Amino acid sequence: MSDPAPQRIRVTCPHCGAKAKAPLEYAGRKVKCASKECGQSFQIPAAEAASPDKQPTPAAAKPTPKPKAAKPAPPKPAAKPAPPKPKATPPEDEGPLFDNDFLSELEREAPRPSTGVFQETVASNPGLIRFNPLQWWKYQPLGLIAGVGSAALVLLIWLGLVLSGHSGTLATKDGGATPIWLFSPAILGTLAYFTWNKSHKFRRGDANPGIVVSLEPALIAVPTDLSQGVGEYLAVKILPIKLKSSCGKPLEIGSVVPTIAYYGAPHNKHAEHWSDFYPDPAEYATGDQATLERLAASFPEEQYAFLHEALQLIERPYAPGLYALWEAPGKAIGRKINNKNDY
Repeated sequence: MSDPAPQRIRVTCPHCGAKAKAPLEYAGRKVKCASKECGQSFQIPAAEAASPDKQPTPAAAKPTPKPKAAKPAPPKPAAKPAPPKPKATPPEDEGPLFDNDFLSELEREAPRPSTGVFQETVASNPGLIRFNPLQWWKYQPLGLIAGVGSAALVLLIWLGLVLSGHSGTLATKDGGATPIWLFSPAILGTLAYFTWNKSHKFRRGDANPGIVVSLEPALIAVPTDLSQGVGEYLAVKILPIKLKSSCGKPLEIGSVVPTIAYYGAPHNKHAEHWSDFYPDPAEYATGDQATLERLAASFPEEQYAFLHEALQLIERPYAPGLYALWEAPGKAIGRKINNKNDY
């Protein structure tokens, strides 16, 4: 006999209304909508487990009464013809049911190893910022200075060698020669790649609110959930910033600073959460006030409430670092993560 089909529950995304089916054991778990137009996270209510898809169940066999010895067995009635089988009716329209995509999305939410720092996952609140490299270099000029300076230095060395009668090349293993000036465009290409990578981060990275917690030095605290889809791993990152104002207003304690972050690879392959996250103020990427105000208005009150409560559990004076707000055996809530043993 073949094994009975596993029970499934009907799941509806609260964000876009897309419907799907999932195994009964996923009730109560946090998943992501598999719809390409949505991709938002939500929790399957445990109550939905009470209404799994109907499965055909065999009728229980009725016990045959034993005839009494004193009386003869009554004659058996003539067998009635079996009623005609009802015609199959098409199922009600439930919208697009993308079982395979949905289940594969659930599998991607399970703890897994990561191979890189930036992961191609869908942010719950993407920044969607048009990156301005001049704005970035205004606050983070070291990369530009190092890249352009190195490229210019290589050109000067090559030019000096050529003018002094040398070849201006480097010998290769196969007996050939590589012109030194070729290193200059290679350096500039590397600078262009890192600039594009930052643009990618600010467009597709996760937006979270930052709150100013110190002015000397200027520090902000940023909340997030490091979970990869199973459970909650709430955390706060405190980091220094180079801003004097935010959203057109001078910085003060409690000022809101919108940030965009990417997430670090898990510290081991069995971890259910990211190891860290790296927020940058959105104002590092754009000076457009409408964009900054849009981001500031996109954060729910629950994030601010959690952050204010979390700051009461973090040791003062505030210092830069990652602070864990989830429970772990023998570890305090609000602990600073200094190494993998602190998780």
